[in-house]
Amino acid sequence: MAESIRVSFPNSSEDEPEIGPLEDPIPTPAPTGEIPHRPQKRRRIPVACGACRSKKSRCDGYRPKCSSCQAQNIECVYLSPPISATTPVPRAFLQLVETRLSQLESDVRCLKDEKGRTGSVTSDSIMTDRRGSLSTYHSALTVPEVDSEDYGEPPDATDGMGAMEFAKEEASGYYGPSSNIAFTRNIRRAFSTLLSRPTTRHQIRDAKFQRHVPHRPSLDVSRPPTPLLRPVRPVMGDIPGFVEGPLDYLRLPPDNEMDALVKHFFVDTGALFPFVHGPGFVEEYERVKRNEFKTFRRSWLGLLNAILTMATVTSASASMTATERTARAEVFYVRAKALCLDQMLHNASLETVQTMLLLSQYLQGTHRSTTTWNIHGLAVKAAFQLGLHSTYFSANFSPLEREMRLRTWYGCIVLDRTLSMTFGRPPAIPESYIRTPLPKVHEKPAALMDVDGLMLSTDFFVYTITLYKIMWTIIDVLYECNITYPDGGVLPVASSILQIEHQLLEWQATLGPLSSLVTAAELRADASTTSSHNNNNNNDSSANDMNAPFSMDKRFRVILTLRYHNVRILAHRRMLDLYLSSIERGGANYDAEDSMLRQVGQRSKGICFQSASELIGIVHVLTHAEEPRRGLLGAWWFTLYYTFNATLTIVALMLCNHASGPEQEAPTSYEATGVSDAALREVLDAALGCLPLIDTGNKMVEKCAQFAAALQQYLLVLGEFFFFFSFFHFHFLSFLFFPSSFLIVSLLKGQNIEPGGYANQFFFFKAIKQMSSNFASRVMEAT
Repeated sequence: MAESIRVSFPNSSEDEPEIGPLEDPIPTPAPTGEIPHRPQKRRRIPVACGACRSKKSRCDGYRPKCSSCQAQNIECVYLSPPISATTPVPRAFLQLVETRLSQLESDVRCLKDEKGRTGSVTSDSIMTDRRGSLSTYHSALTVPEVDSEDYGEPPDATDGMGAMEFAKEEASGYYGPSSNIAFTRNIRRAFSTLLSRPTTRHQIRDAKFQRHVPHRPSLDVSRPPTPLLRPVRPVMGDIPGFVEGPLDYLRLPPDNEMDALVKHFFVDTGALFPFVHGPGFVEEYERVKRNEFKTFRRSWLGLLNAILTMATVTSASASMTATERTARAEVFYVRAKALCLDQMLHNASLETVQTMLLLSQYLQGTHRSTTTWNIHGLAVKAAFQLGLHSTYFSANFSPLEREMRLRTWYGCIVLDRTLSMTFGRPPAIPESYIRTPLPKVHEKPAALMDVDGLMLSTDFFVYTITLYKIMWTIIDVLYECNITYPDGGVLPVASSILQIEHQLLEWQATLGPLSSLVTAAELRADASTTSSHNNNNNNDSSANDMNAPFSMDKRFRVILTLRYHNVRILAHRRMLDLYLSSIERGGANYDAEDSMLRQVGQRSKGICFQSASELIGIVHVLTHAEEPRRGLLGAWWFTLYYTFNATLTIVALMLCNHASGPEQEAPTSYEATGVSDAALREVLDAALGCLPLIDTGNKMVEKCAQFAAALQQYLLVLGEFFFFFSFFHFHFLSFLFFPSSFLIVSLLKGQNIEPGGYANQFFFFKAIKQMSSNFASRVMEAT
């Protein structure tokens, strides 16, 4: 380490004699009749050593030590030795470099092992070292360190599902009209319009009363300050048993824990998205375990880490918090990404595409929206490169390989439709590119799933594909492929929605008896039936099996129902966007377009309430149930997105009720949506009751629940605000002539006003100020 490497590079003119003096010798006259002998020039030295350069003396360029330095017995150092591209490198130099590099690697491993032995927490309690005596191929397995952004990366402006925005509109990326973020912006603008123009509805001209407006809760969602980028790795350091340092791709969980995670994946995520062949993967997994992880494919190891990532983050354990579960999953995610991302950029394979699809699904539950979108794009490009979209190209493969390529292709399509909807961005795979047949059962059932489960999994995947084909139509027709914000009129939108509703009815008619949609009432009845059977037949195992609280077919039905209602809301939400735009333009002057919107849009409002209330009801029943019934819901981030979207829909419907008034000869609140305010408040309360329970302790879930609670407080402020001014408007004359009747009405409204405070108009205005102050205090306490 202390000495520098000095190797002599051969010169093409070594066979020529060396000339001593620096000057060219004086030629001597040649004898008569002989050809004069031209003296040879000295060999030029491109770079002299540091000692000769400082003395400005001749240097012969010998390495590692020139003759002048050898004679003076001083150190000879070449400051910047040039290596030409055409200059051959001596074998001795390469051997010397390899030897020293091997010594450095050995020193690093010794230091790492010593740190692990002397640390406060050993790694043996959590992870098992799989390396053994694999030093011979360890260097070939080692992958360059991943970027520090995986550990010190600040959170994006939005979450991975595009459900919540944590930054100002101009500071975030593009989120088109189909995203929840765009829908939230429309709701915010409608709130601002209604709260900033109270006199428009109630014709109040006296501005001095507006200073008594109750406190408005903030709709801005804060987040922790962006951490500074540091080279440390807090994710791995937060997990007990993990020692910070270079990634070790062979440090895997113990066999029993890893077996449980792999099994959980194929009955959970692997059954919902069956593009990874379970029996084939498990067979390879057992073979690698028997060989003590000595021989395996790099892409297969990346896929294993991706499977462990999804299995960890979707597994519910009472002994593990959401933060700990996410931290453990993050370790596997970093390894899978490092193993497959670089390989995908150079030579993609089916396993790398499957890995990227699983990682993209995992990232939807994080605050890395940019990484989610980019990794999905890499997966789609690699799928095109492998020809997964081509039936002709896949015909050369075996039936099993052909089916798995087909399912992986449809996995890209389903994820592409999901991200296009949630991020509000144009799809990467247009519908015209999809010309392959639908997946089908291709083999006998394996041990991981029986024949019924295998059929249900395939049917569920096909139903999802056909449902998301309708989603493509919604994004394409109603939201103009998220390329721009649509500005179509009411009639074209209503006509398109009617056609899409017909497609949804046809899709629902294709569902088999074991895949029919469920209702919240059915789940409540199942819960009561299961409870009664458990109480009456504690010793009857057959009765308990018949009324099992969890089954794969019921889980498929629940998730398919949530997806159906979400797609249906997405279609009819386009009409709510028109209502919110009408509110933003101003509620005082209604033109012909607004009048037509009131007449045509009522049906869409009713369907939005129907699907939103049913979706929230299902989630409310299951989140308040005990395990394993809670497992009927899918991954928590998908459930969160569906529930939050339904909650925003209920809030938009309540805004439509508030925007209608008698001055515009508009229908009543009930006729405006076909649903009373009481029913809307009941569904909103149910949503607020189930949102925090989707994943207890999860920061993203808490943020969405807090935002929904802020919306409810805004609605409370809005309702009381309108009541305050309408109360003054209709009862002012009554007070002038019948002050005692005004006092009675005020007491009936629940206001704490002292008797005798209405002797004259001065005390009346004082009482009005007291009412406003009391209400503002209640809102402050609620928020």
